[in-house]
Amino acid sequence: MFFKVHIIHIDESAVYDWTPEERTANLDVIKNACERYGFEWTIIPIERVFDLESLNPNVPDDSTYDSIHYTNVEFEGNPENAERLRDLLSAVSPVCSNREDLIYYFKRWLLLDFARTNGFKKLLLGRSSLSVTTKTMSEIAKGRGLSLPHEIAFIDDRYFHDIKLMNPIKDALQKEIATYTAINEMKVIP
Repeated sequence: MFFKVHIIHIDESAVYDWTPEERTANLDVIKNACERYGFEWTIIPIERVFDLESLNPNVPDDSTYDSIHYTNVEFEGNPENAERLRDLLSAVSPVCSNREDLIYYFKRWLLLDFARTNGFKKLLLGRSSLSVTTKTMSEIAKGRGLSLPHEIAFIDDRYFHDIKLMNPIKDALQKEIATYTAINEMKVIP
């Protein structure tokens, strides 16, 4: 590869109410895969979205991460923020897709904040053809067609011009990804 790979995983255990054992098992899958392939990693709990300051234009650009110590680090979650997140998500009806949209944008904000704070220029997302299609149909149904060119593009640079969100496997089918993971004996978080 022509670039250094750093895996950023957003820990969603606060959203899905995983037990500590489930959380540890899922995060161990990520850590072991990164170690197996020699990638650096960082795990960020989704509730850290309440601590973001660098994406807020009303607050001075201040780092929420220590840029020296973000390699192979699992950031701790804040129980109060986790409760705030659960309260916020419980206020949104589980029947409509607003809850999933909120989680999607929280994850996107965390990724952009981490990239911006630590000088990463490209974020490669693991969006397959199914997730791109689902998001596209959802955006059309909600009347958000203006965002479609960015959602289906290989490169999305609408947030910051110095950080590019890339979708390298956007044309891969779920079956192709499942076959690849089975051939390479990779574990998948259910």
